[in-house]
Amino acid sequence: MEKITVDSSVFVSSFLETDTFHKESAYFFQELQSREILIVEPIIVLLEILNVLTKTGKKDLSVVLRAFAGYHTLPVDQYMIEEAIFTFGKCHLKTSDNLVVWCASVSESTLISWDARLLREAGKLVVAKKPTEYMKEEGYNSQKSEHQ
Repeated sequence: MEKITVDSSVFVSSFLETDTFHKESAYFFQELQSREILIVEPIIVLLEILNVLTKTGKKDLSVVLRAFAGYHTLPVDQYMIEEAIFTFGKCHLKTSDNLVVWCASVSESTLISWDARLLREAGKLVVAKKPTEYMKEEGYNSQKSEHQ
């Protein structure tokens, strides 16, 4: 089964209609529903999404919680802490982004993000792509995008 780890940037943009990447992100998640894909996430991603959406004034976060109920989430525990130290030395990223890279690495997932720095650094350890690149390479229905 194909596995992906999606950075919070893609989730947040899919929920915020004013975000530059909203259309592409919403389309990305819509297309994922037609495929058999395992989404593997560190629980920190859910917390980041909830934090950002709360700060933007979103009141109903139940859709986010329902989506994550169907994903495979990795807890922040002693194992993650000990194993993630490896990524800290390889990728020059903030802690939460390093945990996303660790998750993609340990689950052998493709990392999906809009964050250019995260993609560049993650590329040292895992396959890392923008949502539009991933969809094009995996043969999803094409959608015109100004951000490809």
